[in-house]
Amino acid sequence: MDYHAGNLEPAATIKVGKHLSACVICQNYSSELSHFEHLLQAETKPVIDNYLTKQVMEKVAHESAPAYQAHLRPVHKLATMAAIAVLVLIGILGGLELGDKITAGLTTGTAGHSEIISLVNEMELEPLERMLLNLNNPDQ
Repeated sequence: MDYHAGNLEPAATIKVGKHLSACVICQNYSSELSHFEHLLQAETKPVIDNYLTKQVMEKVAHESAPAYQAHLRPVHKLATMAAIAVLVLIGILGGLELGDKITAGLTTGTAGHSEIISLVNEMELEPLERMLLNLNNPDQ
């Protein structure tokens, strides 16, 4: 890139020129770089209309939120809280159902030993479940 920009020392420019005359890969790269530089120079900057910008900014500053949006804010907050409560409830119920499956399998003898060990090991990875599992063994 420095070669194309003319930023190299004369000796380095000569070395790069010699290399370019013999290396097809670098010739292709140099050609693509020249084409790209040509495209960049041909690109014009867009004209910014300061008057239009001023008009838009003034309109935005003087506009307030529509009335219907102001009424929706409390509903949005309530819906968010309800969604969080539902997700927490689903998590708790899922945990209870998992516990019921384990205990049902233990009492009926249908749960395999490795299945139960796997589930308990999974539960021990979670802090809350670990605490609940250790309620009977407070020394652990």
